[in-house]
Amino acid sequence: MNLVQRALENTHNNRIWAPRLCRFACLIFTISVHAIDDHHFFRASFLFQEPRFEKNSLGTLETWVGVGETNESLNSASTIVSLFDLYGPSNMRLLGSGVPNKDPNNQADLALINLARLSPNDCFGFVSLPGSFKVVESGFRYMQNFAGGFFTEIQLPVRSFRIVPNSFVDLSPDSSSLFPNRSSPEWQEFLREFNAILARYNLSYDCINQTQLGDFIWTLGWTTNYQDSELFDFVDTTLQAGILYPSAPQKNENLIFDIPFGYDGHWGFVATFDMSYGAYDWLTMGIHGGVLAFLNRVKNNVRIKTDINQNGLIKLATANVLMEKGPLWDLGVYAKADHLGGGLSITMGYTYVNQGNDRICSECPVLNNTLFDPNIANSDTALAGWDMHNIHLFIEYDFSKECWRVGPRVGMIFNANASGKRIFKNNIVGGTLGFEIVWSL
Repeated sequence: MNLVQRALENTHNNRIWAPRLCRFACLIFTISVHAIDDHHFFRASFLFQEPRFEKNSLGTLETWVGVGETNESLNSASTIVSLFDLYGPSNMRLLGSGVPNKDPNNQADLALINLARLSPNDCFGFVSLPGSFKVVESGFRYMQNFAGGFFTEIQLPVRSFRIVPNSFVDLSPDSSSLFPNRSSPEWQEFLREFNAILARYNLSYDCINQTQLGDFIWTLGWTTNYQDSELFDFVDTTLQAGILYPSAPQKNENLIFDIPFGYDGHWGFVATFDMSYGAYDWLTMGIHGGVLAFLNRVKNNVRIKTDINQNGLIKLATANVLMEKGPLWDLGVYAKADHLGGGLSITMGYTYVNQGNDRICSECPVLNNTLFDPNIANSDTALAGWDMHNIHLFIEYDFSKECWRVGPRVGMIFNANASGKRIFKNNIVGGTLGFEIVWSL
């Protein structure tokens, strides 16, 4: 809560009365509510929100837009690699190993069989998968206060993806190397049959250009604003808990480079804690913690790993599985210079995000996938968790005036991936437009 609001409360306590409309309108000055959203591996996270102001009937409406584009990822060693190598290079030599029902009379299957018979040699049969990714993200969120510090919040993002895979890069040793190498007949035959192999197993290497809803989030919260501290100007605390409804479409398993627009059909339960401290009449510092836990769900025709040494995004076999999604949690801090001049405020923040490993549950009796080894399936690096270190810059200007029932504000956001593992290295720039609304005077 900002200093104008604090001064207003002190005025009230000293019985210096102003007209009711003006007094309540002043409450909407610069309640900074950042473009908050859930965390994803494909872009830097948005800055978490500050504690909510405890004012009955106060409403907050906000929309945001963010844009990011990249052709780089960070792999499990936090090293910059080509976009689709975030899980490591793809092992094509063993692409068909363990895949059931291969037909040696089919030319595409025969190429897979012959290639798998060759012995390993350094990076023979490995390929790199370069490409580019662009996301444009928007949405809205609304918060409404009730009595006693309670409030509710709803949020629905909209995302547009453009995913362009390039031709893969052959990492095999050259012809001067020991056999097998990139000149080996079996490898050359595989390259000639690659498109036929994808067609036989109903896989597409195509570009993706889609706009879809993200997952809908609804929470209930409680907030309190404490002003009697001898050490700080104020101490504000907010707790929230709620559900994530999977309104986003699920991943298309037949598109190699498809990315879920949300959490791939999983229901979730979210809880957050935010606290801020005011000092020196202009500085606000805050901390944040949050967790998002998911329910298991049955997924049909999921692409699974069938050999312990397979690797990469391209997988031929499918199975109906019970998927356990790893929990997601985040921790963050920020410092804000509040109202440096007029309505200008500047916030710097840091967020650490961690997504746990996904797991294919082998104990689900209704699936009965006896053809597949769950230990091999769960060794897939594409199921491994990820983490991300984000740096945030948020600049906001509040246009609110005294006696205004609606207080508009605009902001500029910059979210940067400082480091991480198994993520797209994708910074986000954008802006916010928000309104604080006093419904009842």
